[in-house]
Amino acid sequence: MKRSIILSCIVTAAILMGCGRSLPLIPNDDADASVVEVKKDGSVFCHVEGAFKESYYDKDSLETFVKSEVEDYNRTHKDAVSVEAVSVSKERASVELSFATAADYGAFEAKEFYMGTVDSAGQNGYRFDVPLFAPSDAGKALTGEELKELGSKKVVICEEALALVLPDDVICMTEGVTLIDKSTVTTPGDRVSYIVYK
Repeated sequence: MKRSIILSCIVTAAILMGCGRSLPLIPNDDADASVVEVKKDGSVFCHVEGAFKESYYDKDSLETFVKSEVEDYNRTHKDAVSVEAVSVSKERASVELSFATAADYGAFEAKEFYMGTVDSAGQNGYRFDVPLFAPSDAGKALTGEELKELGSKKVVICEEALALVLPDDVICMTEGVTLIDKSTVTTPGDRVSYIVYK
């Protein structure tokens, strides 16, 4: 079972709250979404918030479900995921989870999510055969020589729609990724997105 049901069961928000900022991300009340923060040490923090209005929704049941999914994952991935918070207030629910690694986040959510250097991504089978654009010049793709110079830089590769908060400034990204500020982007979810950062 995809553990992303934790997200989809509560996220119907048009506005997400994450990492101390408000992000107007989702255009309708039906879309699933999340705010994911990649930290310098490689760990990942995820915050989701959404409508929780139906009479059959119950905070205790939600919390039990989330903790059960986390415990199940941790049986084979020791201490990989921790529940930071589950709360319901004024017909809104939020869940906060911490992951030891980006790989744990991807495995838990059953979504493609890679974080490492550009060189290591290539060694793991990721092909940089899509145009990458610098935020300052979105109309001009980086050349092959420019891409070669990025080998030691970090990259996040993901296939879901989310707001992604990075520990350093974005250098370049694939088409469809939107820069919110110098270290925050949103990804479209209808394709694999590459975001290279310092």
